[in-house]
Amino acid sequence: MRLGRLFLAVLILGGASAAAFTALSWHRSDAPVSPPAAGSIPPALATEGARLVALGNCADCHTAPGGRPYAGGVAIQTPYGHLFSTNITPDTATGIGAWSLAAFTRAMRTGISRDGHHLYPAFPYPHYAALSEHEIAAIYAYLMTRKPISAAARDDDLAFPFNIRALVAVWNLLYWPATVPPPEDAGGHIAEGIAHCGACHTPRNQIGAERTESAYAGADVDGWHAPALGAASPAPIPWTEAELALYLSGGVAPHHGVAAGPMQAVTANLAFADPADLHAIAAYIAGIGGPADPVRQARATQTEAILSGTAPPPPRSGGPGAEIYAGACAICHQDGWHTLSQNLTPLALATSLSEASPRNALRVILEGRHPRESEAGPQMPGFANNLTAQQMVDVLAYLRTSIAGRPAWTDLAETVASMRREQEPQ
Repeated sequence: MRLGRLFLAVLILGGASAAAFTALSWHRSDAPVSPPAAGSIPPALATEGARLVALGNCADCHTAPGGRPYAGGVAIQTPYGHLFSTNITPDTATGIGAWSLAAFTRAMRTGISRDGHHLYPAFPYPHYAALSEHEIAAIYAYLMTRKPISAAARDDDLAFPFNIRALVAVWNLLYWPATVPPPEDAGGHIAEGIAHCGACHTPRNQIGAERTESAYAGADVDGWHAPALGAASPAPIPWTEAELALYLSGGVAPHHGVAAGPMQAVTANLAFADPADLHAIAAYIAGIGGPADPVRQARATQTEAILSGTAPPPPRSGGPGAEIYAGACAICHQDGWHTLSQNLTPLALATSLSEASPRNALRVILEGRHPRESEAGPQMPGFANNLTAQQMVDVLAYLRTSIAGRPAWTDLAETVASMRREQEPQ
């Protein structure tokens, strides 16, 4: 009798759980509509949408290399496999041409597609939920004035159980901070909303939720490390609002270096943004962490003294690293503290050489830096086929200790071996 009651209780609990999960994960499908008629969208609204789309870096995530603008197909690397971005042109069959403004708003605010399925939070709807109805309408207006392109979405390649979209409902219940009010100042509204800066610069837990208690403490993105911002930044000289605004608008800051990796695409898009918006973001980011701690501030003062010639640079080691530097690097980077080009930042100021991990510096050496079409900025060749693994270890050790004046990386050889394996053809 007791066993039967226990079985009945388990059955009832299981049924209730299943019913609750179904209620959480099921959403209605919005009826398809015809795209807005040509000329029906106010040009001023579409122009405002273009401003917001540039701030949101939408083009980079929804335009595959060599592909058509906003047609999707970009592979998004996650710890659980690959997601592929979708077509957001107004094509009615494969894009969002059949989406009403209400359906688009629901997707932006709650991560629910027009047909009712859950979107993965790689689409940063927890940030877009902070947008006003007018801002979402402007983005919709801009996208609906793009050229329709037929491009069906690629199937995602995710490991079990992450390939079960309905489980996103549980993720939303646990982690989606939809009720948290956005900052009231303009820079905070942009940075925390459409620009979703924390999506890259805030570390995530094991199931992909931002660890908000460690906001802007740095995170791994697409094989790169997005460094910490604010007081925890590893930059040799603390960022100022002016340098941040300059960096966001062009990808280069005299005291910090050149954007590379995922940030290179971000700054390429932000070049089309309103300068007032970029200054607002810069003011917000510059103020989130407060002043640098005394140790870092003292190091920054020493660095500036070396650059001005009022203090000598740190002593240098010789050996193979110095020889490789002289042969492969000095032609552009001279002695690391001065350069042969006004467009280059001294290597001693490169954030990647002061980070806790050598991964970013190594990726630049392996892959180089190549400006995109119509993008300004320095170019650097990659050395993946020119330097052996040991030569990379030697030159990176030299850059870290002799140029940046920082303690040696303890995991350098292992990191070089691992990253070279990652780049081998599969």
